[in-house]
Amino acid sequence: MNLQETIRRILREETTYIKGVRVKISNILPINDDGQSIEDAILNIKDGLTSHSQEPPFLLKKGNKYEILDGFHRIAQKILNGEKYVISDVLIKESNMNLQESIRIILREEFNQSIRRRINFAEIDKSVKNRMVSNFKKNQNIQKSIDSTIDRVLDDIIPDDLNNEMLYHKFWHGLRSFVRQKYTDDLREYFEKRQKEVDQENNEMGYRYIFVKHDTPFLQGTNWQGFSKGFDSFDDMISKYGSWIDVDWDEVKQKLDSIKNFPGNTFTGRYNSAPLRISKAGDEGNSWGYNFSVIKSIPEENVDKVKNIQTEGE
Repeated sequence: MNLQETIRRILREETTYIKGVRVKISNILPINDDGQSIEDAILNIKDGLTSHSQEPPFLLKKGNKYEILDGFHRIAQKILNGEKYVISDVLIKESNMNLQESIRIILREEFNQSIRRRINFAEIDKSVKNRMVSNFKKNQNIQKSIDSTIDRVLDDIIPDDLNNEMLYHKFWHGLRSFVRQKYTDDLREYFEKRQKEVDQENNEMGYRYIFVKHDTPFLQGTNWQGFSKGFDSFDDMISKYGSWIDVDWDEVKQKLDSIKNFPGNTFTGRYNSAPLRISKAGDEGNSWGYNFSVIKSIPEENVDKVKNIQTEGE
């Protein structure tokens, strides 16, 4: 099988492509599946047959080793020069190794210890969950929402002080490939669900939702500090503030939907429910030092309608 056929075969499989990886030459397999060898390339160079290509070698990640797809003579020349590393373009086959582990191995070879120490892969799940809530936009192309979420996740994960531009872009592309491979299907499912809920939304009662950040454990009177912001829909509220705290917003919505009692006359033509506290200071996923609640509001003329609906359903 020639090189082009080999590459076409590999690209038909699930792969990740990362450019400009610093690979240790001792981790490169001396012979590839087509029988080409580094030893033969060294002999060719000694006989005066050298490579004139300026492109980096092309490697396939296989476990902890690399198979040469293209670039035997370039790597052989590095060996003859006494060099221990080569900058290469790398393909990773997911079938050979868990993608996350492959990315980790490559990053260990590409970045120095001080950078690697600040990359916490365990935080990616949390960041994706957090960012996808606020990156949904009504009627926005789903793929655009996915791409926007992934870019924000990278902003969260990549160290702010990674000031080497070349390393930054190499790491950004490698990590972006990993996040896209692992999370695209989940993100698509989430955004399609949100859009369906928006399309089916029926707010004939005129409900509004008030997001409240407050210092006191419970909202009582006016003796509290923080802020409140009202929204015409639950979706608008979580698009704005959903990423502030780590809560199950589907569960919050279910609790709000069950509220039928509105004792708080605002004297503005609306009545408010009692505050539904969704996160208290010190909870996991809440690093603000504040409590958070949501208040459901209804126009005065619809208060009795809700009570009648509740009575009829009991």
